[in-house]
Amino acid sequence: MKEPSCPVTGREDMIDDCHITIEFGYGSDKDLTTYTFSPVHDIVGKKVLELIQSLMPCGSVEEFGEDVMDEYFGGKTN
Repeated sequence: MKEPSCPVTGREDMIDDCHITIEFGYGSDKDLTTYTFSPVHDIVGKKVLELIQSLMPCGSVEEFGEDVMDEYFGGKTN
């Protein structure tokens, strides 16, 4: 079976671990439209984060990140 290619770059050498969803609310030019790119090549996600960072007057995109590694691998052990 052929591996899926990235819908943005067309690259086939990807791991399907990057997903991008953009949701516009009521009143926007894109009124209640949702865009879902999934899966995309890792480089696409990193470029999107770079663009968002370049638009931010202060702070970091990292403030909006959430590390879900523990959830993914079964939670923390105490």
